Amino acid sequence: MWVNIVTRQPKFTTGMNLSMQGGSNSFARGEADVTGPINAAHTLAFRLIGAAQTSDTFRDVQQPYRRQFLSGALLWQPTDRTRIVASATYGHQLGQSDRGIVATPDGRGGLMVDLPRERFLGEAFATTETERYELNYRIEHQLADWLTIRQIGHYDRGNINLVGINYSNSVTVRPVTGVRTVGRTAVRQHEVNDNWDFQGDMVAKFATFGLQHTVVVGVESAKAYRFRTFAQAPLAAIDLDNPVYGARPGTFVPRADRTIRANAKSAYVQDQIDIGTHINLLAGVRYDHAKQSDVGTTAFQSDDKRWSPRFGAVFKPIPEIAFFADYTRSFQSNPQPTRSGAPLPAETGEQYEAGIKVEALQKRLGATLAVYRLARANVAQEDPNNVGYNINAGRQRSRGIELDVTGTIVPGVKLIASGTYTDAQVVESTDYAPGNRLIGVPKWSGSMWLSIEPRAGALKGFGFGGGAYAVSDREGDLDNAFQIGGYTRLDASIWYTLSGKVRLTANVKNLANVYYIESSVSRAQIAAGTGRAVTVGLSGAF
Repeated sequence: MWVNIVTRQPKFTTGMNLSMQGGSNSFARGEADVTGPINAAHTLAFRLIGAAQTSDTFRDVQQPYRRQFLSGALLWQPTDRTRIVASATYGHQLGQSDRGIVATPDGRGGLMVDLPRERFLGEAFATTETERYELNYRIEHQLADWLTIRQIGHYDRGNINLVGINYSNSVTVRPVTGVRTVGRTAVRQHEVNDNWDFQGDMVAKFATFGLQHTVVVGVESAKAYRFRTFAQAPLAAIDLDNPVYGARPGTFVPRADRTIRANAKSAYVQDQIDIGTHINLLAGVRYDHAKQSDVGTTAFQSDDKRWSPRFGAVFKPIPEIAFFADYTRSFQSNPQPTRSGAPLPAETGEQYEAGIKVEALQKRLGATLAVYRLARANVAQEDPNNVGYNINAGRQRSRGIELDVTGTIVPGVKLIASGTYTDAQVVESTDYAPGNRLIGVPKWSGSMWLSIEPRAGALKGFGFGGGAYAVSDREGDLDNAFQIGGYTRLDASIWYTLSGKVRLTANVKNLANVYYIESSVSRAQIAAGTGRAVTVGLSGAF
């Protein structure tokens, strides 16, 4: 996980934001954000953002986590019609390699998750270090009142140096003592990723026969390079209930180096048509041509082509109500390593969605109700028998209904709430039974957050927030061999505005300290959710 920062755009108004946070599990973080003009004419502006973070976790890991982030951006706006933005970012993190906990036998021929959330099954020598460099630019020029051209470029480079520990898919239980152990394998991996993406398009706004058009026409070219070395070594099993650390890996046996190259070229056109103030139509199509090669002990190549249409419609009988519907096809190449080296086929998708949006309380409160159906084919899934590689999990389908409500109930009282029903399952696969539910997808989920900021009285300046997040039972793997259970988590927050621009905040996550599982990849990689955690922060804008 990278330091959680979104790169912001430079501004011609001088400003600075500073924040500091500290909390449970030795968490500490600092962030600075400075922006302003460079010249008196206000045609050049800059922005610098930096952050550093350190922490342990609720897990009994033996190495702390360190993260740093730095970003710089320049804006050149010589005229009202021309705008050029360029940015560079750097991120670095170093910490313990940790694949979580494992599923254990339940004594009835099945599996369960019963290990404490803090139980660490790795070793101190297992660490992961990642670096990421990124360059972006965007050129936008308005040729005429009705015509704008844009050119966008992106490059990123990532380096991963990992020494990790993988766990066996099965737990051994000794019949007499009941001692439970899991087998382990040490892995060593180095990976370099390079990605280039260039996009150019034209946006034209005009009217024909009383219809307002917004037409977008563009092309895109993307290239990716991935080089990976991978080696494995034997490592002693560990007692799940009374772990003893200090084991060292045996001799690492390298597998063949892998070099993956991917190239994609695309073209697209889209027209948004406004028919009066009540009807909006959207029609577009995208063409993708993707090539990929994977070279190791063997060499494979793939060549995929796909047309992806998109259609949408919005009907607003009155300003406060809008009915909408859309249909979309998608195409995405799969540059993921497989055990054989054969590239995975490109993932394709097809989605239908329809719903209604309503605004109430003089547009202070909005609600959206939608139904959808999403089908995906050639979905990449981690190979349960060969960690570090992927398999084609086949065709999957999700369908459901979603309700979102957000806005201000009365001045000073804000609500964010959502509820979802999802039916997500395997449709066709050579590895998993049709009808199996997808990993980690609950049938029912919902969340609500209510915040109150008194506008007058003794509590003016204070803010209070609280909410809940709840999910029903979820499957732990695509075999549906075990469940990771549902849960309800309560969170809370309180803050005080010291002045118009300085705020002191305290947040509590998992207020009731419930045990829950955050996510699962397989029976040998399960992530437990954090226990009660408190974070206090001070932020100011100057």
